[in-house]
Amino acid sequence: MLASLQDILDTVKSNTLTYQQKLMCLGNIAERLFDPRELLGYTDEEWQFLQNQMICDLNEGYAIYRPRYILPDYNVYIEKGCEFLELPAPKNLDEALDGLLILYSHVPSITTFPVYIGRLDVLLDPFITDEEQDYIKIKRFLNHVDKTVPDSFCHANIGPYDTKAGRLILKAVIELEAPTPNMTIRYDKSKTSREFAELAAKACLLVSKPSFANDAYYISDLGEQYGIASCYNALPECGGAYTLTRLRLGTIARACKTVDEMVNELLPRVAKCALSTMDKRHKFVVEESNFFNTSFLEKEG
Repeated sequence: MLASLQDILDTVKSNTLTYQQKLMCLGNIAERLFDPRELLGYTDEEWQFLQNQMICDLNEGYAIYRPRYILPDYNVYIEKGCEFLELPAPKNLDEALDGLLILYSHVPSITTFPVYIGRLDVLLDPFITDEEQDYIKIKRFLNHVDKTVPDSFCHANIGPYDTKAGRLILKAVIELEAPTPNMTIRYDKSKTSREFAELAAKACLLVSKPSFANDAYYISDLGEQYGIASCYNALPECGGAYTLTRLRLGTIARACKTVDEMVNELLPRVAKCALSTMDKRHKFVVEESNFFNTSFLEKEG
């Protein structure tokens, strides 16, 4: 939907939003002040399907300046450091955790928060030297994420292999009982030890995470370098997703008198328009917003 100046004023005057939430809302309103027919080249038919809610763009906006979901390869930082942020490659667990927290604040998404914070056990296990002391640090790190990334789309991965870091992470998850970050274990019966899987299952029963992902299935589809991010989307690591436009099947169905009309007439029209609007959004992000020309994440790989 198009935004208005009144939307801005209503947000400013809201007594239910925090300061940070107001900033986010004001940014989204600004993106929706532009008519996508003029800015992105939407056709009247495409705009009609958005207006009647047969196509849902999740209120992403039209003056798009970053992809919806970004999945950095955080191992690049672990191995090389980050030139833009003047962070050398970490030499110990303290430096690794501190550097990751700094990086997270510079990873954009449609929510403004990072939707993927990496395969934490893989990233941290090489730095584990004293499990008792390192547990305190990892628990503090996860608590920091929960308090600074108040967004349920923030997602961490562990597994498939049993590691010291993985066990410490699950122990901390159980004790913290914090909603963020959400978490998935990449599970593979041939790789994941029964003990590690049981610890993950215990954590899931107690605090509703991690969820279990069929690692072999996702590798066959996306390759080894993938991540489960946001609301359980499997996406390429060192990549992500431009947008999350979808169809509202219930709305489409209610507009039809018969199943045949829905399946063979209206649904193909709406689907075609959804795909074409996605193409136009992608084109703007890549060719007009200059995100990929200016982001250190892209420049440093």
